[in-house]
Amino acid sequence: MTNKLSVIIPIYNAEKYILNLCQNILNQTYQNYIVYLINDGSTDASSLIIDKVVSKDNRFKLTEKTNGGPSSARNVGIDMAFEDNSNYILFIDSDDYIDVDYFEKMIDLIERNSVDIVFASHYFNDNPKRNCIEKDSILNSFDSLCMILDDRIITSQSHHKIFRKELWKEIRFPLNMFFLEDTATIYKTIIKSEKCLISNYCGYHYNVSNSLSITKKELSNKYIISGWRSLYSIVSNDFDRYSGKEIKILKQKAKSLFMDNFLELYPRITQPSPEEKLEINFYFNKCVKEHYIFSYKCLNFNQRIKKIMFMLFPHLYHFLFRLRLVLLRSK
Repeated sequence: MTNKLSVIIPIYNAEKYILNLCQNILNQTYQNYIVYLINDGSTDASSLIIDKVVSKDNRFKLTEKTNGGPSSARNVGIDMAFEDNSNYILFIDSDDYIDVDYFEKMIDLIERNSVDIVFASHYFNDNPKRNCIEKDSILNSFDSLCMILDDRIITSQSHHKIFRKELWKEIRFPLNMFFLEDTATIYKTIIKSEKCLISNYCGYHYNVSNSLSITKKELSNKYIISGWRSLYSIVSNDFDRYSGKEIKILKQKAKSLFMDNFLELYPRITQPSPEEKLEINFYFNKCVKEHYIFSYKCLNFNQRIKKIMFMLFPHLYHFLFRLRLVLLRSK
């Protein structure tokens, strides 16, 4: 059997979920894989549970490391994948699960269509599909990149995708970014690709109940600034693979992506330290003085209201949306 698959799973305190995921993988209709389980300093029973799986099946490889976040864990897995003879890389989060034919379907999609990346759909818990299209579509690198920067049909999470391994040869997740780090990374694989498939196939189940809700949960300033850092790294990319006209379009889309998240996260800033103020002011000035706000393409009425209010009264914007967050969390 050829076309071996490298499956990378970062793990942190996933004792409630990891055995179920491993069982999902053992039951897959496609069996030619290696699973890299990267235990990122878990303090629960995750390691003990994984040990039992590893002892029974040598396709499961456990690596223990000190806690460094999902980026560092995924990077360890990518490094290990380049030591085997696999053709493809696929990421799974430890608290999610997959359909029994997920590996088979994803490999079939990438091979049958002769593409470098497959962007599939996914379920939110057991709810209907999200971010899916009616018909599969093959796009070139530029069009795929435009789609991921639009952040609608193609999402930037590392899961529910399959990649030709060679795309990751010089790409790793940033260690100084721990919020929206996927967004700051996945787009780079598209730049290196030639063709991508946007598919309506859905076999990945995303565990929303265990994920971060930025509406309900208070985010630290450190977390917010890290997210802006992730998105600003995209704005700072020169996109030199593409033509001048294409670069202009990509820059505009990158600024809009940054601005959308800036407007969402700015009201969540609370009592910043002097060091935090410096970085917050840097991004604030980018939005205002370098006119990111004007290049920001609003997609709905709510976005237009936020844009106008921020342009005219940024401090009032902060106060009103902060008040809105408090009211939402009190419900």
